[in-house]
Amino acid sequence: MIASHAAAPLLGFVARGDTTVADAYLSPILLRYTQTFRASLRAAHGDATVAFMQSNGGLVDAEGFRGVNGILSGPAGGVVGMIAAGTAEGPRRLIGFDMGGTSTDVSLSTGDIPRRFAAEIDGVRLQTPMVDITTIAAGGGSVLRFADGRLQVGPASAGADPGPACYRRNGPATITDCNVVLGRIPVEHFPHVFGPAGDQPIDPAASRARLAELAAAARDEAGLEYGVEALAEAFLQVACARMANAIRELALHHGEDPARFGLLSFGGAAGQHACAVAGLLGADEVLLHPLAGVLSAYGIGLTGRRAIRRRTVEAALDAAGHAAGRQALQGLEADARDDLLRQGVADSLVEVRGSAHVRLAGSDTTLELPWQSADTLRVAFFEAHRQLYGFADESASLVIGSVMAEAIERVATAAPNLVTGKKPLSADAAAPAASASVWIEGVSRTVPVVARRDLAPGDQLHGPLLLCEDGATSWIAPGWAGRVAPSGLVVLQRSQAARGVTQPDAAAAAPDPMRLEVFNALFMHVAEQMGAVLRHTASSVNIKERLDFSCAIFDAAANLVANAPHMPVHLGSMGASVAAVLDSFGDEMRPGDAYLVNSPYAGGTHLPDMTVVSPVFDTAGVHVEFFTASRAHHADVGGISPGSMPPDSRTIDDEGVLVAPTRIMREGTLDDARLRQLFCGNPGRHGISRRTLRICGRSWRPIPVANGNCAAPRRTMAAPRCSRTCATCRTTPNAACAARSAGCAPAASATRWTMAR
Repeated sequence: MIASHAAAPLLGFVARGDTTVADAYLSPILLRYTQTFRASLRAAHGDATVAFMQSNGGLVDAEGFRGVNGILSGPAGGVVGMIAAGTAEGPRRLIGFDMGGTSTDVSLSTGDIPRRFAAEIDGVRLQTPMVDITTIAAGGGSVLRFADGRLQVGPASAGADPGPACYRRNGPATITDCNVVLGRIPVEHFPHVFGPAGDQPIDPAASRARLAELAAAARDEAGLEYGVEALAEAFLQVACARMANAIRELALHHGEDPARFGLLSFGGAAGQHACAVAGLLGADEVLLHPLAGVLSAYGIGLTGRRAIRRRTVEAALDAAGHAAGRQALQGLEADARDDLLRQGVADSLVEVRGSAHVRLAGSDTTLELPWQSADTLRVAFFEAHRQLYGFADESASLVIGSVMAEAIERVATAAPNLVTGKKPLSADAAAPAASASVWIEGVSRTVPVVARRDLAPGDQLHGPLLLCEDGATSWIAPGWAGRVAPSGLVVLQRSQAARGVTQPDAAAAAPDPMRLEVFNALFMHVAEQMGAVLRHTASSVNIKERLDFSCAIFDAAANLVANAPHMPVHLGSMGASVAAVLDSFGDEMRPGDAYLVNSPYAGGTHLPDMTVVSPVFDTAGVHVEFFTASRAHHADVGGISPGSMPPDSRTIDDEGVLVAPTRIMREGTLDDARLRQLFCGNPGRHGISRRTLRICGRSWRPIPVANGNCAAPRRTMAAPRCSRTCATCRTTPNAACAARSAGCAPAASATRWTMAR
């Protein structure tokens, strides 16, 4: 029996139910396996201690292991290993770049394990602490294809069987094949485990043949001429651009700039692309670990036990609410500590941390903050909100949504010394011990091949070169140089600007399939991040949960460039709204302006769909380079009934407030008075609904426009409907209208109508 109060003791009925069902499905299977494994281990080795990795980045014994806490336990070990390896010589801000055969996992750490507390995995919403990892379908086995005039990478994967073409099992062309063709995977340094019998080396000829087929397809379909090496290089640029976009997305969610981080690569394929990805991010540091191929397992070995307890508080952040949170937290801290003591951890090795999940009143997006006094908690919230979203309303009310206690087993954080080299290495020697022919920017060059086991602390490395080790092969690109740290970590610094895929050249006059795909992914990425920010900063359930919004980018002439996969119905006419704004304000636009429109005569759909259009200028602030636009459903737009398109409406005004293109922000300053005028102002002006409304707190209520004695109802009521406007209060008269005696007679037939809340 799995109880929801134990699986997910937090508010959120749907996510709580999904979490409980997932735990009920997974836990019996995993627990049966752990019991069998422990019995076998006990029979062979006596009473051995067994601990299991959790998605939250800590270990737990078999009695405390739950299925829902083991969903991302493997990648979590990689993040722990990344932090331990990257901070062995001191604090460092790190991006984890874990690239395997099928996918790439990226993570970001500013010193501690990054976590999230709600996630959707394969359509299942989970409320459980887990390491914050973003996964994209771009790995060494990602399948390459030429389609729609673009070079496309993934999301399909060749997997382990048949695997890439070079595995000698008749597989498709993949990213791995590109590296083989370019010489970045030297055949003689790769194990002989391929072919039907598993005893042959990789096959560069098969890689070349598959890529030649793609080059022929590009020639036949689009008249493009590609050499095999040039095509492989172009595909790698597409793949690296996708991985860089995933890292930018993760950094955005943390309110960070990826250029300020070091990129630590691990996984079998990450070292091949780390320098290129770092260059696209603007990062100047790349870290290569000697156990990169098995860093997830290595990280699990460095992990201590953790116990996490959470509880809903839902109290205002004031003296009383803070006291309630403190009381709840004390009980959770004792419970978490007792769990570690039960597992045999000495009390002196237990560290307990408390935190609060704070949110704006009316919002359900919380920010995790260390537990502190009420005043400092408030200051810390607004600082974090400003970093994440770029703004903070410090007059807003705050709520302590929940509190969390975490008991942590203190373990040695310093990674062991993994250097095995005995003699200094001269990577610049005239006759290196080994070399390989590598294709670099259009020409074949001979570069050194360095074995990791020959390196010693202090050795200097200068790209281009190949660094080979037991679990991975790393490509140190031109423009990168570094040294071997005492821990064995190779620390690379960018000595010159890396060549980016966006730099134009003479061949860029005609559409290029590689550039088309790179920019397609880049523009799509921007639109998706617009949606992420919109959702996180919204209060409306329509936006946060129903996802009834769309974001897109338009060029300077209002032509659609890219849209995120949000609500397709919004996108067909959004360009017309951008064009309407451009027609109305084209000569008056300035940097920092924003415009609002919902009129169907200007590209709108129904009136609740409000569109905000923002021009983006060049660096000089003179010319508009493109527009960003977002359209979202807002329930409170007035009208004769809640919702939209009332069945008994006669004019568009009956649906609600009609907004023609209107400037609502001027040079970065919101025109609050203008917004209030739109919804509360004179009927008829700018097409505003005759049923005028104003914002009262967080809800709408009708008010008179000209006559303070006219009190309109707030709820549904039966009332005579008049064909004329009340001469005194200029609203449609009803039974409660005090101006009926002023000569406004009701119509012959009564009609039931509804006033919007």
